[in-house]
Amino acid sequence: MKRLIILACCLLGLAGQLATAAERRVALVIGNNNYQNLPALQKAVNDANAVAAELKKIGFEVASYNDIGQKKMNQAINEFAQNVSGGGIGVFFYAGHGVQIDNQNYLIPVDMDSPKDAADVGDQAISIPRLQDKLADAKARYTLLVLDACRNNPLPKKAGRSIGHTRGLAMTHSPSGQTVLYSAGANQEALDALDEKDKNPNGLFTREFLPMISQPGISVTDALKKTRSVVKQKAKSVNHEQDPAIYDQSDGDF
Repeated sequence: MKRLIILACCLLGLAGQLATAAERRVALVIGNNNYQNLPALQKAVNDANAVAAELKKIGFEVASYNDIGQKKMNQAINEFAQNVSGGGIGVFFYAGHGVQIDNQNYLIPVDMDSPKDAADVGDQAISIPRLQDKLADAKARYTLLVLDACRNNPLPKKAGRSIGHTRGLAMTHSPSGQTVLYSAGANQEALDALDEKDKNPNGLFTREFLPMISQPGISVTDALKKTRSVVKQKAKSVNHEQDPAIYDQSDGDF
C-alpha cells in the first residue's frame, strides 16, 4: 500500500511538472539602435526595454537584449525556441531596422556590413520566415511575434537602385499557432514621432501597444485590434498612413 501511495504521489508530481512546463511563458525582446555601418535609430532600445518591463510584470520570463549582432541574435532566438518547445507560450518583440528582399523580410543586426547586393542581406541578417519555422518546429502552444521594424530602408543604393524595398516590410502568412503583428502595413513606414513637438520616448506603435500588455481579461486579438485602431487614427491625424497588420493562425484565445 505504501508503495502505491508513493507511486501515486510521484505521478501526481510529474503531472504537475508537465502542466507547469506546458504553460511556461517566456519572451525574447530585442532592441537595436546603434548600428555600426547603417543609420542609427533613436527609440528602438527604449521601445524594447519598455515592452520587456511590462512582460515581466505579468509573469513572463524575459530575455532582453540591446544592440546585438548576428551571432548573438541567432543564439537568443535558438534559446527562445527551446524555451517554448513542447507546449510553451512565447512572445517575441523586435524593434530596430528591418528590410524586405524579394518579398522576404529580414531583421538587421547591429554588426551587419553595408551590403554590396541583396545576397549580402540574406547572409548577414535574420530571416523572419526562418525564425517562424524554428518556433513552429518547437511545437509551442502559442507564439506572438511583434515586429516594430517597418521603417525606411536603411540599406544603400547600388548603381542607382535600392537594395531591398524602399520602406516597410512585406506581409507574409504565419505558421499554425502563431500571431504576427507588424507595426505598419505592407510597404508603410512606422512613425517614431507624430511631429517635432512629440517628445515621447517611445515610437507611436509601441506607446499604444504597451498599455494592452497588462490589461486584464483582454484577448491578444482584441488587444492587437485596439492597438491598430489607435495607431491608425493618430497617424492619420498627421496625414500619415500607418495601419498595423495582424496575421493570426492561432487556435482559441490567449
